[in-house]
Amino acid sequence: MTCPVPGCAHHHVYSTAGNLAAHTLSVHGWTDPFDTRLQAYLEPFGFTQCGRNCRSGAGVGASWLRFSVRCNVPTQHLDCPHYAQHKHRHEHRVLLGKEATKVLPLLELRKNDGEDSLAFHVRAVVEQMRGGAVAGTEVATARRLKAMLASKFVGRPASDLPSHVTQLQANILQCSKLLREPVPQVSRAMRALGRGQRFDVRSEADQALVQSLFPQGDALPPPSFAETRWAAPRIDDDAVNRLIKRKDSLSAAGLSGHGIKAMKGLRKRGRHWVTALRLVSQAVADCWFTGTEAEDAVAACALTLVAKPGGGKPRPIGVGEAVVNLARTVAAGALLLRQIQASHPLVFGLASTCGTDACVALVRAKLRAGPGNVAILLDFSNAFGSLSRVAILKGALQYCPQAVPLLRAAYATDGLAYYALANGETASLRATRGVRQGDSLGPLLFMLGIMPLLEDTRAHNMGATLSSYLDDLQQTGPELEALESFKYLQARLEPTGLSLNPSKCRVLALAGLSDAARGLYAQAGLTEVVDSAGLLGSHIGRADSTLEFLRDQLITYRQRLDAVCACKDAGVSVQRLYKVLHYCCMASVAHLFRSMLTARSLKNSRWGWRQPR
Repeated sequence: MTCPVPGCAHHHVYSTAGNLAAHTLSVHGWTDPFDTRLQAYLEPFGFTQCGRNCRSGAGVGASWLRFSVRCNVPTQHLDCPHYAQHKHRHEHRVLLGKEATKVLPLLELRKNDGEDSLAFHVRAVVEQMRGGAVAGTEVATARRLKAMLASKFVGRPASDLPSHVTQLQANILQCSKLLREPVPQVSRAMRALGRGQRFDVRSEADQALVQSLFPQGDALPPPSFAETRWAAPRIDDDAVNRLIKRKDSLSAAGLSGHGIKAMKGLRKRGRHWVTALRLVSQAVADCWFTGTEAEDAVAACALTLVAKPGGGKPRPIGVGEAVVNLARTVAAGALLLRQIQASHPLVFGLASTCGTDACVALVRAKLRAGPGNVAILLDFSNAFGSLSRVAILKGALQYCPQAVPLLRAAYATDGLAYYALANGETASLRATRGVRQGDSLGPLLFMLGIMPLLEDTRAHNMGATLSSYLDDLQQTGPELEALESFKYLQARLEPTGLSLNPSKCRVLALAGLSDAARGLYAQAGLTEVVDSAGLLGSHIGRADSTLEFLRDQLITYRQRLDAVCACKDAGVSVQRLYKVLHYCCMASVAHLFRSMLTARSLKNSRWGWRQPR
């Protein structure tokens, strides 16, 4: 090893890391023994350094140790957090390296696989991974992954919508042409995407408006000793194969352009290419590249700014790299989401069948449980973009530790988000708070961030029921208990980074508020009191208003069915009519009538939901 300082007059060869550290201390003034410059130079040689909180005795934290391939270290370091983290990462590198060595000879390139093709890049990354925990493997692999995820977003025209919109737009145009009205069941954001209603960024004021959607906050702290015990969920080839097969070929590809369509092409070549894709995505999930030159490329995303009805701030939809999202999407499926849902039955937004229907039925049942019961419907300002990542980390360690590596893999750095300007140029910003709308793990990470707050509020006031569907919260119970629960939650929002939007918070009281309670609610900023309201696509209110709502909806659906029949007489194909029937009629009708079920009938239904006591 030689001195890492360019032009050093004492550029000698040093036999040990300790001699090199002593040289940089005396000659170059690198006074901190944990200097990151020295650490970055020594780690490729297999050296690492005990952390400041090493429990092995005085002076050990200032020493450098060379971990062998088998992780042989002095026994006094076995409880050192830094060594535990190194050993954990080492074992996973060895495991993935063995698999990469086994599959690499099967990854044969074709004549049309250029240096910019997904096949070429995946094979290059796997080739570097086969070294496992050999010194320098991680640096070389990170360099190849960075080349693979190189952004091609710069210069993208502003009118070019992400490719995943194409099929949706075709469905909407078909339905709109046949039924002569927008498709009701598609969300407003996706409807805007389908009609190409992009938010045009034309001025500095528009850029400032976009920047306001990404407030700055505290970065994630360094990994603690508690985190070293947890690893990202293991994914297998079958899960990746099913995911690629199920995904639409027109799904957005991210900044690099390597999307699901290219993965489907690799999948057709053989099972070994699926294994290669799984190895790359698993390495990302295991935080191989956190702290390397590929870190920014892994965390970057392309923003599609969707104009909201009525103007105002746009809705930012982030599209990350498809290869990076493989492990995250699989983990968001069977394992993590169901784990949270099973232990927290009042969290309806995670892997719960008919979650919106169950949430609406619970609020309706609690309102009818007492003559003076009310429901406070909460609304947050930019909830997904404002949530503190420190709060997400704390919630993940408490409720779902396996999500911690996935959180650090995508949000350990202030990820760059690119968006197109109206003049065809490209702008970027850094997000230090919140989770991206469009991230497959976004709902899980959001709920982990607010779950400690929800549990604390529920434990404080047992008289009111606090239910949630992602960022839609409802506090239901007697009017005074519900108000006390609201005040308790509002007073503890600051650590989460969230803030309520008072103008959109409503109080649903079927019989109205008492005179004494009305003044107390006004003092708390809750001035909008209604006797009926829409909730998650359904309706809650008095019997007469609910019947009127149902009557209007049924008349609308009858008109749509008549339109479908008229289209059949006009010679429209059965396949297209079935698509119209599915998208425009049946989905909305099924949701409406499921959400109108009472708690008792929902308990006995095939969805198996149970009302908490």
